[in-house]
Amino acid sequence: MACGLTVLVNISEELTNRFTPEEISSLKTPEGKEKHKETLKEIYHNACGHVLSEGDYDGALQGVVAYFRDKAMSFEDAEDEEGYGFGATRPDGIRKKILSWNWDQSMHVIRMLEAFEAQAEQKGIAKLSELFASSMTGDGRIQWEMFPYPASLYELRKALDAADNVFSYGQDKLVYSESEGLSSDISPYAPSHVINRAKEHPEDFLLLEVYYD
Repeated sequence: MACGLTVLVNISEELTNRFTPEEISSLKTPEGKEKHKETLKEIYHNACGHVLSEGDYDGALQGVVAYFRDKAMSFEDAEDEEGYGFGATRPDGIRKKILSWNWDQSMHVIRMLEAFEAQAEQKGIAKLSELFASSMTGDGRIQWEMFPYPASLYELRKALDAADNVFSYGQDKLVYSESEGLSSDISPYAPSHVINRAKEHPEDFLLLEVYYD
């Protein structure tokens, strides 16, 4: 079953190379978006190819994601789907999504821990450590079967990996960022320079939806 992954990409360099500041500003309007649709589509496809091939090339996703290359939401679907597409064409929505990015990641961890606490409470257990201890077999193994979805060890691991800024299979958010003078970076959390830039210049960013098995 394919997993959906939202990828945040900085496209400012290509955007400024292809458009004047006035044209970038016009992309917020239906007329400007329609006038430059073909150029936007090219930038979108370039971003898809760059992110997917870069992810394979630098090894950050190798061994974690199979069949990753070339599976992405189409340009037309991205522009129609709420929460995806160009910050240049929907600055308020994309800005909001980026500014809540790290909060959403962290809250997922907290909700997972709350689910485990609820499971402990149902069993009359006061502490999470006691919950895990109660699941141990005679040979000292914690039984993953004792933790059904949504409070499963698998879901907890995905959430904790993201909190540790490590991408692992099954996560649904990934940031692809490049800083001046630095190499590209792939991470679940958005770096502070990305968040700060998005506050004033959401047009610099694109949100992609890609799929992997």
